[in-house]
Amino acid sequence: MYPLLLLRKEIDEDHKALIGGKASALWKMYSSGLRVPDFLVLTTAAYERFVDSNGLRGRIALEFTRKSFDEMRWEEIWDTALRIRNMFSRATMPPELGQLLISGTKETFGTSALVVRSSAKGEDSANTSFAGLHASYVNIRGANSLLEHVKLVWASLWSDAALMYRQELDLDIEQSSMAVIVQELVNGERSGIMFTASPQDPGETIVEAVYGLNKGLVDGEVEPDRWTIERTSGTMKEHRAPPARDIAVQSDNKGTHLAPLPEIKRSSPPLTDAEVHDVCALGLKVEQMFGCAQDIEWTIRADTLFLLQARPVTTFVDKDSNRQWYLSLTRSLSNLQQLKKQIEQELVPAMVRTAEELEGSDLAALKDGELAAEIENRQGIFNKWKGVYWEHFIPFAHGMRLFGQVYNDVIKPEDPYEFMELLKGEKLMSLRRNRELAELADLMQSPSSGLPEDVANEFGERFSSYLTRWGTGDDEADVAGLKELLGHIGDIAAVPGRSGKTDVGLLESNFLDRFEGEEKTKAAELLELARTSYRMRDDDNIYLDRIEGQLKHALQEGLVRLRSKGIDWEIGPEEIMATLIDEAHVPKKRSSEIPAGEVRSRVHVRQVQGQPASKGIVSGMARVIRSRGDLFKMQKGEVLICDAIEPSMTFVVPLASGIVERRGGMLIHGAIIAREYGIPCVTGIPDATGIINTGDMITVDGYLGIIVIQKADVL
Repeated sequence: MYPLLLLRKEIDEDHKALIGGKASALWKMYSSGLRVPDFLVLTTAAYERFVDSNGLRGRIALEFTRKSFDEMRWEEIWDTALRIRNMFSRATMPPELGQLLISGTKETFGTSALVVRSSAKGEDSANTSFAGLHASYVNIRGANSLLEHVKLVWASLWSDAALMYRQELDLDIEQSSMAVIVQELVNGERSGIMFTASPQDPGETIVEAVYGLNKGLVDGEVEPDRWTIERTSGTMKEHRAPPARDIAVQSDNKGTHLAPLPEIKRSSPPLTDAEVHDVCALGLKVEQMFGCAQDIEWTIRADTLFLLQARPVTTFVDKDSNRQWYLSLTRSLSNLQQLKKQIEQELVPAMVRTAEELEGSDLAALKDGELAAEIENRQGIFNKWKGVYWEHFIPFAHGMRLFGQVYNDVIKPEDPYEFMELLKGEKLMSLRRNRELAELADLMQSPSSGLPEDVANEFGERFSSYLTRWGTGDDEADVAGLKELLGHIGDIAAVPGRSGKTDVGLLESNFLDRFEGEEKTKAAELLELARTSYRMRDDDNIYLDRIEGQLKHALQEGLVRLRSKGIDWEIGPEEIMATLIDEAHVPKKRSSEIPAGEVRSRVHVRQVQGQPASKGIVSGMARVIRSRGDLFKMQKGEVLICDAIEPSMTFVVPLASGIVERRGGMLIHGAIIAREYGIPCVTGIPDATGIINTGDMITVDGYLGIIVIQKADVL
């Protein structure tokens, strides 16, 4: 039988497979006489005992049968990770394992504060580096807190970022396992990291240092001083100071917190030149010991240098890798608050101004060549803002992810998405737009009765204003279809309301009452930020869509002019511009996704599992959206089937009894709107518009993420 726990003095070469890469490196440094904090290791056998005793192995495996992992989008990966993390948080530590850990830590550390670190199989090996992907927790005090944080470290084996990295490296997810290091907290006055060989330039050594604990540097909350040293000569090439050296992460018996740096330290870097060279010399000794360049974490207490961990510097780079972008999505509360300020005070106003400037242009007055130039200009503007969307708005969505993680860790709800109830109803622009449509529908009354002249004029003005302000182009088919829909459906945008079953005030107070003092203030700030993040996750699509609508408006003007010259087939933007510039140019026809007359294969699938996105169970006839024209055929009570609900499509959502999307995730536009209207929704269904046809009877289970299909031709 494999040991469940090993004290530092009990580890030997035969235990490497049980203690993971990080613990193996720590043990090797200790065995070589280097100064490391005392530690013990919960082995991978302890992880296996925990998951088996709680029945987690099968439940985790089930999460990866919903959809091929290779086809999952980042939102779906996050959903999967959230559910698994909640499983671990709610699971019970086996009594014998918990007692073994508590007695071992008491014997080794007494009542000292602890650090709990991950040490997974393959972690920090020469070929792979999971730096920043698995969890570490600092300043853990008390038996209950220790047990809870060990479970969270185990759960981080299944974090979204770690899953994505395993996918890139083609590691076997089913064989994943995790050891845990419990380490004495060295309350360092100065801390940092070093790369014995820089990943950017192997001829250089990099040292970074901050005052206080390393947590501030690793989490990105404190900017470090940075030194660049020439490896072979030891010559210091550069010292770069941060813009401000005014805060540090400190610890006390309540946890860790950012604190103002004493004035006397603000003008001096954390390390002297001599200490920088001492850190480098120790790092090169570690490099020689392991036989490859090392990424080392260290701290200094009372002028004594401790090595906290070391891992190989890996140069794994894939030109198609999403890892670095994905890691950028994970932000601290303070970082997200700064991003919120930038979005609300700078980016959104700039987007609105851009849209208004474009809306003020008189495209009809432009000559053909000028119109072509304006189309190109609008393409550039849209691409610029699309880049801003990915760089700033998408990372801001982490605000609700961070809140969900904290909420689930402290509340441990049965439903891992319970936290969403605290975010709904944040005055989404999509809902306001739909209410305006409802008013237009009421004004229009019935197309067969005709409208009095004054009402017709009012309708025309308001309808035109609607098209402009909400980014809708003036494609003739779109306008006609929207008018037809308004004419025969008066309740297109019923005002959504919360379910009477959920006491949101009780949920909020139950969450906030778990905290005290400064921590309670932070929890309230996190909730407020998450609500803004939730609203902006939907609104940002509207702002971007408004700018794209002006690009479409210019393209439509070009198409109208070309049709007057006999060009009545579908062509793309490049051909529109080329033909406007050169009358002799004959544009190529644009190939359509589904050639005319082609009948889609009717695959008879009975049941498909995806991602649960909005609670409820409903059955109804399917309305499959394969082209924009299909939107205007939507009938009340039908189940909306689509690739993805884009911002310009939400006017039909209130008509739907249920929603099924190919694109997956709790944070996508369609899922957010579905929850606001209380419509059952399942996302992440591969080829949803291919396996389902209009007229099929569909049952949507938004609790389990299952859809059942009864084909129309077998009714």
